[in-house]
Amino acid sequence: MIIFLYGSDGYRLKQNRDRVEDSYRKKYQSGLNIFNFDFSDKENTSVLEDALKSVSFFNELKLITGSGFFANKNLSAELLGILRKHEIADSKDIVLLISENMSGKDLSEKNSKLFDLLLNKENTVKSFEPLTGSKLHDWIENEFQTRGKHISPEGKNKLIELTGNDSWQLMNEVEKLANYTKQEEVGEKDVTNLIVPKIDMNIFDLIDAIAARDKVLALGLLYKELWTGRDPYYILSMIVYQFRNIITVKDIASRNVPLNSLISKFDTQELVKIYGKLLEMDTRSKQGTVNLEDSLSKFILTIA
Repeated sequence: MIIFLYGSDGYRLKQNRDRVEDSYRKKYQSGLNIFNFDFSDKENTSVLEDALKSVSFFNELKLITGSGFFANKNLSAELLGILRKHEIADSKDIVLLISENMSGKDLSEKNSKLFDLLLNKENTVKSFEPLTGSKLHDWIENEFQTRGKHISPEGKNKLIELTGNDSWQLMNEVEKLANYTKQEEVGEKDVTNLIVPKIDMNIFDLIDAIAARDKVLALGLLYKELWTGRDPYYILSMIVYQFRNIITVKDIASRNVPLNSLISKFDTQELVKIYGKLLEMDTRSKQGTVNLEDSLSKFILTIA
């Protein structure tokens, strides 16, 4: 029997792999018939061959877990041959659990024959790509519930706004909020106070272009983010967050603390004015009275 788990959502992939292993350990408690291999750091496939040929103790079902099957072209070809040779998919005595932290497209490009074999309808196959929309909201709510907490809709929206849908990042923040929020319900204020937004270099570049009053570059970076599927609310929240930080540091710097290059491009009065515009944009977009993508473009044309 083959169980094939794959996808670019690393945390949920690991979460489901662990569930399979935990279920097996509860049923077969000797622990003598479990094998685990990562072929991304191995030079040959002999260890898998040895595990397949080994005698199972106590007539227990044998569980072999593996990853890195697609890491090396030659190894992938050898592993494909082994799966065919031993007819693992039809075995009643062996469960081969393969987990690959890559998208289906990437796996197919690395070895389409191995990927197609693993996708066979006779196998148990699950794909884990980053969640969006209601599925992401439900998953977050469920993770809070397993920790004895509940998160308000506003808190959930703010959490996604600040961290995106990276499951590893979200889990770190869920753990933090569940541990440090005293009341049962986690609210928007808790999220705002405890979560430091995840900011990538593209957002820094966008804000730097705004600070340099480079309209062409700033708009180009904005549209690039939008074209690649970046949520405009995320972009706005990152700009607001950065300008709030700049205002804070600018105030401290007025007390003779040295300024860095980005902060020095704005005076305090101008920063407060910009921040007010950003907050107004945030409010009006949530009320549905403005188109956020258009408003972000107009903001850059006004400021830059």
